[in-house]
Amino acid sequence: MKRKNEFDFRSLKKKTEFATKKCLIENKEKYGSDICAFALISDDDAMTVVPFTNTHAHLKKMQLEDLASDDDYEFNPSEWLTDDGANDEFSEICKILRTELGNENLEFAKSRNFH
Repeated sequence: MKRKNEFDFRSLKKKTEFATKKCLIENKEKYGSDICAFALISDDDAMTVVPFTNTHAHLKKMQLEDLASDDDYEFNPSEWLTDDGANDEFSEICKILRTELGNENLEFAKSRNFH
């Protein structure tokens, strides 16, 4: 049972796993075997979770257009092809995070190490 001021990390973990799998399936349907990278990114305040996907074709195109920044296109998810996939699910996760982590009474530091 969730106590007052206790974050439900198990639920968040399940929602994140589901959203991630759905995102990967959706993007595999769009881009097939051209996918070369996937990442989940959060902001500094841990109030968002965003999936990023890149493809070989996009990576090659961007690296050829800007040779000086070719590592950015490979290793910086914000430069990747898309942050699309499981949009409703990730929106729900972000809403939960903004609501729960904005709670001043939540002891986030004690709660964050969950299994």
